[in-house]
Amino acid sequence: MDRAERAAFILCKLGDAYLWQPRVKWAQQLVPGANLYFRVGRGRRTCHSVRGVAHSITIGTQCVAEAMHSARSASSWISYDEIKQRGYFTHRTRPAELMVHTLCHEFGHFVQSVLGRRAPGQQHDDVFYAILDRIHSGGHAGALLDEFQKQCQTAGLSLAFEDTTRNLIQRRIGERILARTASHILAGRVIKKNRKSVTVGITHRGNQHKIRVSPCLIEPDSGTTPLEQSEWH
Repeated sequence: MDRAERAAFILCKLGDAYLWQPRVKWAQQLVPGANLYFRVGRGRRTCHSVRGVAHSITIGTQCVAEAMHSARSASSWISYDEIKQRGYFTHRTRPAELMVHTLCHEFGHFVQSVLGRRAPGQQHDDVFYAILDRIHSGGHAGALLDEFQKQCQTAGLSLAFEDTTRNLIQRRIGERILARTASHILAGRVIKKNRKSVTVGITHRGNQHKIRVSPCLIEPDSGTTPLEQSEWH
């Protein structure tokens, strides 16, 4: 069993214990006989499904592997955008936050469905985000994140991006890289580095700037993006 599959199994176990079990009676009062199962899928598909009163949340191992690979691959997720835009987990988009929020996202669809408020084509409406906001503001997502991190640590599972160590070791002073910040992708050169951060020199409108970012947000640059045109918006 690889790292992504082991992480997916832990997510499913915690989803049942922290999200479903405390709400079984509530859900069954609204929909008699309602039940929810968490399962690990072999592909990328991560979703909430329902047949009659039987609900399931599938966590796809390929999806988890993508979240654990790099900041760039993880940024394609809707969970990435939600964390950044709505301030969940104080905007942190590390693998643990991404995976836990994705679990909460799918559970939000379950709640939406039980409430009878999920309509085709309108899954991500104000009702859904009100549910998701409550999962976070009520401390449920935070508690789930804490336990997920503890259980992964106990299991010896790293929750760093796969390329974090490689980026930190291989990036050399003066090397061209791409640095991803909250709202920019900046082309620059490595000025300084240590185990916790990389200082990057960038040029914007003829002026030199320095930014400090986490190694997991550093990516190799092919050189196709001019340093002066570093996608600064």
